[in-house]
Amino acid sequence: MDRKYKIEMKKNVQLMSIILASIFQGCTGFNPTKNEIIGIWKSSDGAILEFKKDGTFAGQSLPGEKIFFNSSEFRDKRFNESGKWDVKKWQDQWVVTLSFNRSPTLKKGYDTRILISGSNGVLENKPPWYLFQWVEEEGGQRYKFERSK
Repeated sequence: MDRKYKIEMKKNVQLMSIILASIFQGCTGFNPTKNEIIGIWKSSDGAILEFKKDGTFAGQSLPGEKIFFNSSEFRDKRFNESGKWDVKKWQDQWVVTLSFNRSPTLKKGYDTRILISGSNGVLENKPPWYLFQWVEEEGGQRYKFERSK
């Protein structure tokens, strides 16, 4: 091989490396932080989740079948409940974990999670964030909470 050909090949390899790195960087998402979740989030049907800096939350008018989805006893009921929250990675997705306090309604408390998704990015992996539960099957309709302005 002549020297000119080797130099040209080296430049091409470097260029391809830069292009591939850019592509993969564009596919990776941002990790949502607790600070990005703190605040008031509302759904289109009037439910509200308020996440406080101290790791507690308060929920108003929460639809039982959407939030407490593993139990038929909460179907067609609305709840005002509170508890503790956190942001964690769960099965390769970011979630807000909710640990509801024991109450007259939730005698044993209740633990659940709400998925975090982004409104930007190829894989919905960049802010602004929204929170959601699948309405029925995964990949179908979403029950969303969006940050209140």
